[in-house]
Amino acid sequence: MFATLDLSYGASPQDGDGAPSSRPKRSQVRRACDWCKLMRIKCDNHRPCSNCHHARRECGMSGENQFRSIAAAV
Repeated sequence: MFATLDLSYGASPQDGDGAPSSRPKRSQVRRACDWCKLMRIKCDNHRPCSNCHHARRECGMSGENQFRSIAAAV
């Protein structure tokens, strides 16, 4: 009736053959451009980024910091 979840230390995702999967780690960008952020797609942090270049869109950032602390949000 209930499923169990194995939370043992050192558990790693495995393929069907029992070998650990070796997926390359994705690089993080400092901040995505406005279009990539709006479309929720991976930005490569070049200007213009490859997504905007292929879509022939203007690649840029609004420049405003949207981070708000809890104190500022209340």
